[in-house]
Amino acid sequence: MFFVNDEIKQQLEKIAIHYAEPRQIAKGIEELNELSQVLAKYLAKGGTYDGYREHLTEELADTIIMINQIVFLEGVNEKDISEAITFKINRQLERIKNDASIL
Repeated sequence: MFFVNDEIKQQLEKIAIHYAEPRQIAKGIEELNELSQVLAKYLAKGGTYDGYREHLTEELADTIIMINQIVFLEGVNEKDISEAITFKINRQLERIKNDASIL
């Protein structure tokens, strides 16, 4: 799990088991939408707005909670996620390098 210690991991797993997969996937979608709304409001306002940092922190926390539960419920291998993250970061850095060489 990501951004959590062992105690929180156990608590999240207990919550995930209690509510089960379909409900937690739906909740994950809800939390992603709420995070998206905070970010869209940021862009629409041309930058930060009153309460932005607190709102962003709350929605990031909710989203991370749900991502961790979905990883657990779906049995996704954390090593596979780490490898995918590394691949995507390296690919983007290569794109940036190629963009810079064009200029």
